[in-house]
Amino acid sequence: MTPLRDLMARAAVGTVAGHLVLTAIDNLPDQHATARRIAPWAGEMPTWRFFGPNPGVDDIHLFARPGADGSPTAEWEEVDLSVDRPWWAPLWNPGTRGPKALFDATQQLKMLAVSHDGDFDAIASSPPYRLLADHVIRAASRFGDPAQVQFLLLTSRPGPSTSELQPVLVSRFLDCPGTSRTPTVASVPT
Repeated sequence: MTPLRDLMARAAVGTVAGHLVLTAIDNLPDQHATARRIAPWAGEMPTWRFFGPNPGVDDIHLFARPGADGSPTAEWEEVDLSVDRPWWAPLWNPGTRGPKALFDATQQLKMLAVSHDGDFDAIASSPPYRLLADHVIRAASRFGDPAQVQFLLLTSRPGPSTSELQPVLVSRFLDCPGTSRTPTVASVPT
């Protein structure tokens, strides 16, 4: 190899190695150690926050209970949000879209509960609330054929010590169109 080619090869390897090191530093959980602090000339390095600006760090727990006329008729039961994944899921798993949408909705509700400072009507009119409410209504069959269902969203922080459940949101009682009740459907204009 000529000296010029050798120099270019070393520069290319050094550039790639430097980029990998800065990317690794920028992806550390500690937000104070960033590539920009170490090498301001490096600009923006790709980070996990680019793809998930608000990553989920809490475990989400969804509970539901049946009701009638705005009163509970049974105790809270946890609604499972997890999904069994096939062995090939790390390569290709289109079945994750639904559970991912539910998880994202719970994360959005958590942020809305804080940002709207308890304004339930603003939260209840949001798309994440409506998505989660529809999911809970579909899951209400676990209680038989309830007239209404209510859900409770809780979070906990995973880690070496068990953290307490923190309430995020309690819904109003939602009407469940069941097999023994005729759902009200708006007539279609002709």
